[in-house]
Amino acid sequence: MSQQSDMADDVYSRLDAGPIAAAHLIRDLRSRWGIEHGIGSVHGFVREVATCLLHHDNVQVGDLRDGRFIPWSLPASDYDEK
Repeated sequence: MSQQSDMADDVYSRLDAGPIAAAHLIRDLRSRWGIEHGIGSVHGFVREVATCLLHHDNVQVGDLRDGRFIPWSLPASDYDEK
């Protein structure tokens, strides 16, 4: 398995407790990798993790607004662009 798949599996197992912000994944990854990896590498990795998660039918992408989860009303093919 790839590092992205491993992290996606870990995140998927934690989703039962509630939404997980991409910023939390970035923080976790930065603490693992240290400062030697640039922003592009870290964000690209997290985008790949999110792509792995979207292979599960019960995972949604969206925003948190006022403590509520609002799913994106985009086709899945547009998620990467967003």
